[in-house]
Amino acid sequence: MYATKTNSVLPGRTVGEHSFKELTKFADKDKWNNRFLQEYKGGIKPSIQMFSKNSRFIVICCNGQELGYARITNYSDLYEEVYGNEVWSISEIFVKPEFRHQGVMRRIIKHLINFYKVKSIYIEIGRYLNNLEYYKSLGFCGGVIDQGGPLCWLFLKDFSSVLSKVYKKNYQKIEEIRRPIVSFF
Repeated sequence: MYATKTNSVLPGRTVGEHSFKELTKFADKDKWNNRFLQEYKGGIKPSIQMFSKNSRFIVICCNGQELGYARITNYSDLYEEVYGNEVWSISEIFVKPEFRHQGVMRRIIKHLINFYKVKSIYIEIGRYLNNLEYYKSLGFCGGVIDQGGPLCWLFLKDFSSVLSKVYKKNYQKIEEIRRPIVSFF
């Protein structure tokens, strides 16, 4: 578990520590996944792959109370020929309604970028376009549209050179894993 000291007070919360824990039990992962699916009305379809060894569930807590979670997915195999490190993507984020608009999602995303080698986020195109400045402020600069649905992958600006190498060197491999794509950098 990682802990980071807060410098600000969440409205309605006392100053304290935000901690992050990785879930290992299927029941705990399923609980958070169900919370997400009850509120989410978008294009991600649930599958057993969400619980595979390529996915990790991270929960953010404050003073012992769980505020939300993120599921990240390992895509290192797509980049192994041009990038020597792990590459994780945020697949879902859910913040409990009573903790929304308090910076919880920003804290989760920053933590995942800093400690889990996250380089991208899988998101609805409309959500990205409606919150463009927010995602830019977190370091995301553009992405790849999944033409099979209303979703896209946004990539961190500092990862764009790696992404360019992947497309030049290994476009076919990406094409096999992800449906036809269009870049919008």
